[in-house]
Amino acid sequence: MSLQPRIRVIGPRVFLTREHVARLFGEGTRLEFAQAWGVQAGFVSQQRVDAATALGRLQAVPVMGPHAGISRLECPWGQAQLLGLEPPVRHSGDVEGAPRVTLLGPRGHVELEQGVISLTRRLACPAEKARQLGLMDGDRVVCALRSHRRGDVREAVRDGMLAEVFVQVTADFELELHLDSDDAAALRVHDGDMAFLVEAGRPRTSAGRLPVGRLVGEREVRAAREQGLRIHISKGMVLTPSARDLGREWDLFDFE
Repeated sequence: MSLQPRIRVIGPRVFLTREHVARLFGEGTRLEFAQAWGVQAGFVSQQRVDAATALGRLQAVPVMGPHAGISRLECPWGQAQLLGLEPPVRHSGDVEGAPRVTLLGPRGHVELEQGVISLTRRLACPAEKARQLGLMDGDRVVCALRSHRRGDVREAVRDGMLAEVFVQVTADFELELHLDSDDAAALRVHDGDMAFLVEAGRPRTSAGRLPVGRLVGEREVRAAREQGLRIHISKGMVLTPSARDLGREWDLFDFE
């Protein structure tokens, strides 16, 4: 059983709620299967939409199935520039405070007030392999990548290492390193190539944490930074927008 992650390159993609599928494609429309996505992570549908702002447009962006809880465009930074946007780098689905965008379908359009993010680098890891590697959900690892070589020409290579790769323990994928097309192009790696795990990031610990209540605001985040402490975020806790932005910028959160 290989403990070497396969690279999955992710380009622009759209997730839609059931309501927004109906508005873009017509009442009663079902997302039609085109390609599997992981083991049980859903699928790429045959449907496509355009994404537009006042400054630009992306055409024929694939819609992911099945229906999502939050409609959004997840787009590599380079292609988001075509829309005149600088989206935040987030985990999939985290669109709080993200730039707005308009989605255009054959039967209508949808305005997303908070709708565009770029994806974090992620190591999708089944539970069994996570145990073998000594990893937990939310850990960070370093991965090495070997770029493609062409023996027929004289050129340098672009081997590299990627830090801050977040671990997601999930049954949705085999062991995979998920990169957006910007990272893949910069390092000249392709979908289906193999990466190499180098080391785990800083382990999470219960020590050195700031005691907080259910609501975490900017004051708590600034206090944690001043005292050299971290903040543990568990399910049910509420982050204010300013606290979320500062905590991510200063890397102070440990998510459960």
